[in-house]
Amino acid sequence: MIHLRTLGSLDISGLSAEARNALLSQPKRLSLLAYLAVSSPNYQPRDVLLALLWPDTTSARGALRNALHYLRSHLGVDAIVSLGDGVGIDRARLKCDAFEFGAAISDNQFELALELYRGDLLAGLPLTQSPGFERWRETAREDRRKQASTAAWKVADRYEKTDNWISATDFARRAAQLSPDPEQALRRLIRTMDRAGDRAAAIREYEKFAVRMRETYGSDPAPQTQSLLKQIRRRGRSKAGPFEKRESEDARERIAPRSLAVLPFLSMGPGTDGEYLADGIAEDLLTHLSRVSDLAVISRTSVVRYKNRSDLDLAVIQKELGVDVVVEGSVRSHEGRIRVSAQLIDARTDEHLWAEVYERDLRDLFTIQSDLALRIAEALEAELRPAELAQITRKPSKDVEAYELYLEGRFYLNRRSQEDASRAIDQFEQALDLNPNFALAYVALANAYLVLTPAAGRRFGEGRVRAKTALDRALDLDPELGEVHATRAFLRGAFEWDWLGAEEDFRRAIELRPHYSRAHHWYGSYLAFVLRRYEDSFRHLDLALQFDPLSPIINNDLALAYFHAGRPEAAIRQFRKTLGLDPEFWRAHYDMGLLYMGLDRREEGVEHLQRAWARGAFGATSGTPPPAAADGDWRAQLEMKLAELAVRQDHLGTRAFESALICAVLDKKSDALDWLERAIDERSWALVAQYSPVFASLESSSRFRELLAEVGLDRIWLEQPT
Repeated sequence: MIHLRTLGSLDISGLSAEARNALLSQPKRLSLLAYLAVSSPNYQPRDVLLALLWPDTTSARGALRNALHYLRSHLGVDAIVSLGDGVGIDRARLKCDAFEFGAAISDNQFELALELYRGDLLAGLPLTQSPGFERWRETAREDRRKQASTAAWKVADRYEKTDNWISATDFARRAAQLSPDPEQALRRLIRTMDRAGDRAAAIREYEKFAVRMRETYGSDPAPQTQSLLKQIRRRGRSKAGPFEKRESEDARERIAPRSLAVLPFLSMGPGTDGEYLADGIAEDLLTHLSRVSDLAVISRTSVVRYKNRSDLDLAVIQKELGVDVVVEGSVRSHEGRIRVSAQLIDARTDEHLWAEVYERDLRDLFTIQSDLALRIAEALEAELRPAELAQITRKPSKDVEAYELYLEGRFYLNRRSQEDASRAIDQFEQALDLNPNFALAYVALANAYLVLTPAAGRRFGEGRVRAKTALDRALDLDPELGEVHATRAFLRGAFEWDWLGAEEDFRRAIELRPHYSRAHHWYGSYLAFVLRRYEDSFRHLDLALQFDPLSPIINNDLALAYFHAGRPEAAIRQFRKTLGLDPEFWRAHYDMGLLYMGLDRREEGVEHLQRAWARGAFGATSGTPPPAAADGDWRAQLEMKLAELAVRQDHLGTRAFESALICAVLDKKSDALDWLERAIDERSWALVAQYSPVFASLESSSRFRELLAEVGLDRIWLEQPT
């Protein structure tokens, strides 16, 4: 049996791959087949076919004969049948979803009809340059959208009569999306939600519609729609619905708490393409939800460790992350279609609170992501501010292909290796070639240059210039994006030494995204390492850990903040906790090694430093342990590392900084000052600030004070107690 799919993306199955590809490569002949398969009655006069597809063509009849012969040669001679002057389809040999959809509507099998309706009629068929056929397609498409909308309303009404409010609102929402009169459909939808007892969802649907109206038409919803909203607000919830608060023995509690984790989505398709799409959708859902100030969402760094684990235990996740609700999901994409499944689960009871499956064209990806976020927020009874709603419903890119490249770039950037970072930069740049107005891609490109520059031992200058150009463009495109301000603060401080100006951007980033863990992390580190405001630092780092409790780098920087604040025992405990999360994390080994050096535990200190260098610390060649002195003397080992740095040509970005650091540990003050002077040209003084306790013995030197003045740290460090 041959199956022709015309609702949604166009496809044909039941043929050999060669025959299928041959048919799909012939738009005019495919249009003829689609018209015959969709139309009723079965037989269409040849004159009608000629007028539709070959108007004003002298050889039209010959073209029609050739087309019919072509179809029969690929489908089978009996698939296309003739009766007198009419041409039709043998429906026993070829089935068509649009024809079956119409039959289901006629038989009042509305849910079956909605299963068949996967999108607009012939959405994937290229234009035929035949005006008559295009007019028919548009009319037939609108007719079926109306039929699908009507069917969805009927199903919603049936579920409402049985008090199945979740299904009723689901089908009402679908009906409204398909309706030819969006505002009338909105009123009907929010009435259904109001009757279901979900006043918050009704108000949210109105607000989403109002945002679209203002962005598209510059006007507000009609007076009758505004009046309906006022009635709903005044009336409040009239009865308990699926999202209503439940009574406990002692007090009213929410159906689910407001803290949640979005676990990595499973890729149900083959290869890396499906993996980065699944990762990207989960990460964007996480980002959307983290914009809601009424929710506490765990960041990606903490949830990524649950990827590819077949032994997931919700009780363990609840304990490790401190959340009560998790989102699980899966993604499958194939030939322009995407299927996204998601469910909300109470981690304490394993109770499924909400679930949804989306199967649409890949071009609807943005709608799926924003709708998922809004539906989950509704299920958790989170209140959305207008600005939060606008951010969630805004499309990140007008070009889906550019967005896919951006997702792939983030996939590689999250791996954090130098090779993957280069691939990420390439993907971001390709995305921006397709869509030069893609603000998030500019931010991601800037992060790729900024964050990896010191870790890879690269030159700061190149990273600074490229990142600044990208951030300036992102800021022009979307000044309300918290990610832009957080990354610009990092740039202004670490790369431009505008130490006090950076604080402006950190505060603005947190104002725009109060739950953005990266902003709290960077700001907390900056407060400790640069401004030496330790209590404020601990507060922001603790907030960062609330949203990202299993992040090695945040845990490490909290330990380093304790080191700066003169609390070595607390620092050691926190470093050990960090290494418990990731025993291979070089930053923790490096920083703990320096702390031990300052505590006169030299042998332990150099052992941790050696481990860090063996894992690629600051551009060191990973995998090969640095040469150790034969007698194991810590001083000799540091001298050997110093000699190695002096000849390293692939380590120019941080060589001066690290050489100064080792000289300070070895108490070679003059040499340390020489290297710190070179670190000004290297522009690595942000790293000097990060390890300032190691350089504390130099602060009484007038030469060191001159260097502080040159990089703008004298007023900050020398005018306040440390």
